Amino acid sequence: MKFTSLFKFASASLCLLALSVGTAKSPVVYAYSDLDGYAFQTAAEYLTDEGVVGGYEDGTLRPDNPINRAEFLKIVMVAGGQMAEGASCFTDVTEEWFAPYVCAAKEAKIVNGYEDETFAPENTITVVEALKIASRALDVATEEPTGHEWYSEYLETFAEKNYIPYTLDYYSEELTRGEAFELVWRMMTNTEDQEATSLEEFKGVECEDFEAESISNIDMDRVRETWLGWTNDARAQLGLPAYVYDEQLDRTALIWSEYGRSRGSMTHTRPGTTAYYDYYAIQDWFEDLGLTFTSVGGYTFTENIGRGPYSCSADDCTDELIDAIEYTFDYYMSEAGSSYRPHYNSIMNSEFQKIGFGLVVSDSSYFMTIHYATELTSTVAPACD
Repeated sequence: MKFTSLFKFASASLCLLALSVGTAKSPVVYAYSDLDGYAFQTAAEYLTDEGVVGGYEDGTLRPDNPINRAEFLKIVMVAGGQMAEGASCFTDVTEEWFAPYVCAAKEAKIVNGYEDETFAPENTITVVEALKIASRALDVATEEPTGHEWYSEYLETFAEKNYIPYTLDYYSEELTRGEAFELVWRMMTNTEDQEATSLEEFKGVECEDFEAESISNIDMDRVRETWLGWTNDARAQLGLPAYVYDEQLDRTALIWSEYGRSRGSMTHTRPGTTAYYDYYAIQDWFEDLGLTFTSVGGYTFTENIGRGPYSCSADDCTDELIDAIEYTFDYYMSEAGSSYRPHYNSIMNSEFQKIGFGLVVSDSSYFMTIHYATELTSTVAPACD
């Protein structure tokens, strides 16, 4: 969503506090009328003293206002001592006040813009967008991620360092000015002892609904990789790109499989509805869990489900479970030559990029959900009851 910028850092209003000629620099705190007692007051005062941010002519800083992409980029460019020069580097970045910062950032490969050659400077900035831009502008080395999303390396690194303000709860949340100040202050000063949002809280793993079942005699990672391997091998035969697991789709798939186990059967029917597969009801269900999807070629998501017999009491039941779910996969693939082939089409849809795998077992059955989707436009952590 695009927002009209509520505030613009015109160079004339930056409040870059002047220092007396020939005197050493001493800390100066701008007496903002709306900052007293604010949670991130220290950060705002530090960035003011460093000449990174400034207030408005009415003496306010407006820390609770949203911050857009251009404004955030200017802050991290100044904080990182980056150059500011250039113009007309994106179709929507020409001669505006932010153009020198955006164009210098593009030249330094701090930002890339979008496929349509825009930068969307007035769009509000999300947590993961901010982490990526800030890490490049302030030269924060990222660790090899365990996740598979484009933002995993930034989210995991910043969470490990306690850089992410505790007021931020999910990946696509939009930052306020104050939260941006706090994030940049922690980076500039390498402050790691402040209250922060942990990686586990972002992923929502503290919530029972998102905890993958741990079964001592099953290597669930091998089960998951086997399923993904079958799926991508089939797609490769048609020259289609491989699916990648998405942790939020894993979460929704697991939640629905848990629901199936609690009922003793698998269905697409959502509570409160009667249709077997009601697209809009499932869409609402996803939205209630914080997920929305980009429409690509008219496609957004779909859902495959499966249930079959399973029982094992051996020390290692991984192969037995893999053999059991192979029945479901083979059933999906057997639809290839039929006129009705919804499961096969889900596997082979060229517009889908992400996949989620949720599998739980009872004493006699397995319950499985597969979610396929295009790009996720919103990925929020689940709310805990």
